[in-house]
Amino acid sequence: MQQQPNPNKFQEDLRASNNILLLLANAHATTITMFTRHSFGTNVPGLTGVVSLLILLLTTAAQEDVVMLWFTGAWIVALIFQRIRTAHLVSLGWREHSYYSGWPWFAMLFGIKDEHAAKGCEACLCFFIGLLLMPFSPALGGFVMFGFVSLLFVLLTRMAGNRRQVTAMRDLQFEQRAMADRMRGRRNDF
Repeated sequence: MQQQPNPNKFQEDLRASNNILLLLANAHATTITMFTRHSFGTNVPGLTGVVSLLILLLTTAAQEDVVMLWFTGAWIVALIFQRIRTAHLVSLGWREHSYYSGWPWFAMLFGIKDEHAAKGCEACLCFFIGLLLMPFSPALGGFVMFGFVSLLFVLLTRMAGNRRQVTAMRDLQFEQRAMADRMRGRRNDF
Protein backbone atom coordinates (compact mmCIF):
# COMPACT_ATOMS: atom_id res chain seq x y z
CA MET A 1 0.00 0.00 0.00
CA GLN A 2 1.38 3.41 -0.97
CA GLN A 3 1.66 6.07 1.66
CA GLN A 4 -0.25 9.24 0.84
CA PRO A 5 1.83 12.43 0.87
CA ASN A 6 1.07 14.77 3.71
CA PRO A 7 -0.23 18.04 2.19
CA ASN A 8 0.88 19.98 5.28
CA LYS A 9 4.44 18.59 5.14
CA PHE A 10 5.48 21.06 2.46
CA GLN A 11 4.13 23.98 4.47
CA GLU A 12 5.85 22.74 7.62
CA ASP A 13 9.16 22.31 5.77
CA LEU A 14 8.82 25.75 4.18
CA ARG A 15 8.05 27.34 7.54
CA ALA A 16 11.04 25.62 9.16
CA SER A 17 13.32 26.75 6.31
CA ASN A 18 12.06 30.32 6.60
CA ASN A 19 12.62 30.27 10.35
CA ILE A 20 16.21 29.09 9.89
CA LEU A 21 16.81 31.75 7.23
CA LEU A 22 15.33 34.42 9.49
CA LEU A 23 17.48 33.25 12.42
CA LEU A 24 20.64 33.47 10.29
CA ALA A 25 19.71 36.88 8.88
CA ASN A 26 18.80 38.18 12.33
CA ALA A 27 22.06 36.80 13.76
CA HIS A 28 24.09 38.56 11.08
CA ALA A 29 22.10 41.76 11.60
CA THR A 30 22.80 41.50 15.35
CA THR A 31 26.53 41.54 14.66
CA ILE A 32 25.97 45.06 13.32
CA THR A 33 23.14 46.42 15.45
CA MET A 34 25.11 45.98 18.68
CA PHE A 35 27.15 48.94 17.40
CA THR A 36 24.39 51.01 15.76
CA ARG A 37 21.52 50.76 18.27
CA HIS A 38 20.91 50.95 22.00
CA SER A 39 18.18 50.14 24.54
CA PHE A 40 17.49 46.56 23.44
CA GLY A 41 14.76 44.39 24.93
CA THR A 42 15.64 42.15 27.85
CA ASN A 43 15.68 38.97 25.73
CA VAL A 44 18.00 40.38 23.07
CA PRO A 45 20.13 38.81 21.75
CA GLY A 46 19.27 35.38 23.24
CA LEU A 47 19.76 32.49 20.82
CA THR A 48 20.43 35.01 18.07
CA GLY A 49 23.50 36.17 19.99
CA VAL A 50 24.90 32.64 20.14
CA VAL A 51 24.38 32.24 16.39
CA SER A 52 25.90 35.72 15.87
CA LEU A 53 29.03 34.69 17.72
CA LEU A 54 29.25 31.49 15.67
CA ILE A 55 28.90 33.48 12.45
CA LEU A 56 31.63 35.87 13.56
CA LEU A 57 33.98 33.07 14.59
CA LEU A 58 33.38 31.04 11.41
CA THR A 59 33.84 34.12 9.22
CA THR A 60 37.03 35.03 11.07
CA ALA A 61 38.40 31.50 10.69
CA ALA A 62 37.43 31.26 7.01
CA GLN A 63 38.86 34.66 6.07
CA GLU A 64 41.97 34.44 8.27
CA ASP A 65 41.78 38.19 8.72
CA VAL A 66 43.04 39.68 11.99
CA VAL A 67 40.69 42.66 11.54
CA MET A 68 37.71 40.28 11.69
CA LEU A 69 39.13 38.91 14.93
CA TRP A 70 39.30 42.45 16.33
CA PHE A 71 35.74 43.08 15.13
CA THR A 72 34.60 39.91 16.94
CA GLY A 73 36.25 41.09 20.15
CA ALA A 74 34.71 44.54 19.77
CA TRP A 75 31.31 42.92 19.20
CA ILE A 76 31.60 40.92 22.44
CA VAL A 77 32.49 44.11 24.34
CA ALA A 78 29.56 45.95 22.69
CA LEU A 79 27.22 43.08 23.59
CA ILE A 80 28.28 43.20 27.24
CA PHE A 81 27.89 46.98 27.28
CA GLN A 82 24.39 46.73 25.72
CA ARG A 83 23.29 44.09 28.25
CA ILE A 84 24.51 46.29 31.12
CA ARG A 85 22.70 49.29 29.62
CA THR A 86 19.45 47.33 29.29
CA ALA A 87 19.71 46.06 32.88
CA HIS A 88 20.31 49.63 34.07
CA LEU A 89 17.30 50.95 32.13
CA VAL A 90 15.08 48.19 33.52
CA SER A 91 16.25 49.01 37.06
CA LEU A 92 15.11 52.60 36.44
CA GLY A 93 11.63 51.38 35.45
CA TRP A 94 12.04 51.37 31.67
CA ARG A 95 9.74 48.90 29.95
CA GLU A 96 9.80 47.75 26.35
CA HIS A 97 8.99 44.57 24.45
CA SER A 98 11.46 41.90 25.56
CA TYR A 99 12.56 41.33 21.95
CA TYR A 100 12.79 45.02 21.02
CA SER A 101 15.57 45.33 18.45
CA GLY A 102 16.95 48.60 19.79
CA TRP A 103 16.83 52.32 19.10
CA PRO A 104 18.70 53.17 15.85
CA TRP A 105 20.77 56.08 17.18
CA PHE A 106 23.47 55.82 14.49
CA ALA A 107 21.11 56.17 11.53
CA MET A 108 19.38 59.05 13.30
CA LEU A 109 22.64 60.96 13.30
CA PHE A 110 22.01 61.48 9.59
CA GLY A 111 18.87 63.54 10.23
CA ILE A 112 16.28 60.76 10.14
CA LYS A 113 13.63 61.39 12.78
CA ASP A 114 11.42 58.29 12.38
CA GLU A 115 12.60 55.09 14.10
CA HIS A 116 11.21 52.82 11.38
CA ALA A 117 12.80 54.85 8.59
CA ALA A 118 16.10 54.92 10.48
CA LYS A 119 16.10 51.13 10.76
CA GLY A 120 15.57 50.93 7.00
CA CYS A 121 18.37 53.44 6.44
CA GLU A 122 20.75 51.29 8.49
CA ALA A 123 20.81 48.76 5.66
CA CYS A 124 22.00 51.39 3.18
CA LEU A 125 24.55 52.69 5.67
CA CYS A 126 25.97 49.17 6.01
CA PHE A 127 26.47 48.99 2.28
CA PHE A 128 28.36 52.28 2.11
CA ILE A 129 30.37 51.71 5.29
CA GLY A 130 31.28 48.26 3.98
CA LEU A 131 32.53 49.88 0.77
CA LEU A 132 34.67 52.25 2.82
CA LEU A 133 36.10 49.34 4.82
CA MET A 134 36.97 47.24 1.74
CA PRO A 135 40.43 48.77 1.12
CA PHE A 136 41.33 48.36 4.79
CA SER A 137 39.93 44.83 5.23
CA PRO A 138 38.09 43.06 2.41
CA ALA A 139 36.72 40.47 4.85
CA LEU A 140 35.26 43.04 7.25
CA GLY A 141 34.08 45.26 4.40
CA GLY A 142 32.22 42.39 2.77
CA PHE A 143 30.81 41.28 6.12
CA VAL A 144 29.46 44.76 6.87
CA MET A 145 28.20 45.19 3.29
CA PHE A 146 26.20 41.97 3.67
CA GLY A 147 24.42 43.74 6.52
CA PHE A 148 22.46 45.48 3.76
CA VAL A 149 20.84 42.14 2.93
CA SER A 150 20.39 40.83 6.47
CA LEU A 151 19.06 44.08 7.98
CA LEU A 152 16.65 44.60 5.09
CA PHE A 153 15.44 40.98 5.22
CA VAL A 154 14.81 41.15 8.98
CA LEU A 155 13.05 44.52 8.67
CA LEU A 156 10.79 43.38 5.81
CA THR A 157 9.97 40.12 7.60
CA ARG A 158 8.97 42.02 10.75
CA MET A 159 6.88 44.44 8.71
CA ALA A 160 5.05 41.53 7.05
CA GLY A 161 4.48 39.89 10.44
CA ASN A 162 3.12 43.11 11.91
CA ARG A 163 0.82 43.53 8.91
CA ARG A 164 -0.50 39.98 9.41
CA GLN A 165 -1.10 40.66 13.12
CA VAL A 166 -3.02 43.87 12.40
CA THR A 167 -5.11 42.12 9.74
CA ALA A 168 -5.90 39.28 12.16
CA MET A 169 -6.88 41.80 14.85
CA ARG A 170 -9.21 43.61 12.43
CA ASP A 171 -10.78 40.32 11.39
CA LEU A 172 -11.36 39.46 15.06
CA GLN A 173 -12.91 42.88 15.59
CA PHE A 174 -15.40 42.25 12.77
CA GLU A 175 -16.16 38.77 14.10
CA GLN A 176 -16.71 40.09 17.64
CA ARG A 177 -19.09 42.77 16.37
CA ALA A 178 -21.03 40.17 14.42
CA MET A 179 -21.25 37.88 17.47
CA ALA A 180 -22.37 40.80 19.65
CA ASP A 181 -25.06 41.70 17.08
CA ARG A 182 -26.24 38.07 17.04
CA MET A 183 -26.36 38.03 20.84
CA ARG A 184 -28.43 41.23 20.88
CA GLY A 185 -30.80 39.85 18.26
CA ARG A 186 -29.72 42.28 15.53
CA ARG A 187 -28.49 39.41 13.33
CA ASN A 188 -29.83 35.96 12.81
CA ASP A 189 -27.42 34.57 10.23
CA PHE A 190 -26.32 31.54 12.24
